[in-house]
Amino acid sequence: MTHAMRALPDPPELIIGNARLIQGDCLEVMTGWLRGVEPQDFPQFAAVITDPPYEAEAHKPQKRPPPSGAPYCDAPYLDIGFKPMTDELRREAAARIFAHCAGWALIFCQVEAAGLWRTAMVKPGAKYRRTMIWVKTDAMPQMSGNGPAQGYECISASWCGMGRSTWNAGGKLGVYTGAKGIERDGHHPTEKPIWLMQALIADFTQPGDIILDPFMGSGTTGVAAIRAGRKFVGIEKDPEHYATAVRRMRYEESQLRMLP
Repeated sequence: MTHAMRALPDPPELIIGNARLIQGDCLEVMTGWLRGVEPQDFPQFAAVITDPPYEAEAHKPQKRPPPSGAPYCDAPYLDIGFKPMTDELRREAAARIFAHCAGWALIFCQVEAAGLWRTAMVKPGAKYRRTMIWVKTDAMPQMSGNGPAQGYECISASWCGMGRSTWNAGGKLGVYTGAKGIERDGHHPTEKPIWLMQALIADFTQPGDIILDPFMGSGTTGVAAIRAGRKFVGIEKDPEHYATAVRRMRYEESQLRMLP
């Protein structure tokens, strides 16, 4: 054979161990669940942990973190590669997240959008509890020198379940501090570190719970969920990021099979 065989694209829906990965628009997928006739077509998840697009101002071309091991100074100025959040998308996403969540909904956002996500989640019936923060110990300085750099991101926490909200961390502060560059796959421009997702999963879910991430990206929430003994459902629109998530979940599943 004179030409290398081209790898076939991954199917638009895959079951990999305790993870179910879906390529598609999350609004369409979750709307399909709502319209399902059978009970299994209307899934309720123990938690939703997700990192949707940020506001337009966060989508300006900038140095994006390079793959693990590459110097940050070598990173080119790149566009983020997907469209920013809009009021309509936020409203529609919040309604569907609430409809399918039986516990905590944790939504990453920039500080300017914290109040917008609170309003969007409360409207369909969720109970807003707190806007938490992730302090990035390795955040980059403001290269232009014309103002302070951004060293944190927010996480809007709302309770979508019945009765009083509960979590595993007692009186712990809603502040998560640590580096963004630890154990990164490096193929998504806004990838979150695995340690952070593991910390959120440990604080807000129970072993065996099913976690939904409707803006899955490269699958970091899924990796953390599987490592923590949870089940995972992820939805991602971009085929390249979906392929990355599939690769990572297959690797995690292979590692689990090696354990006694």
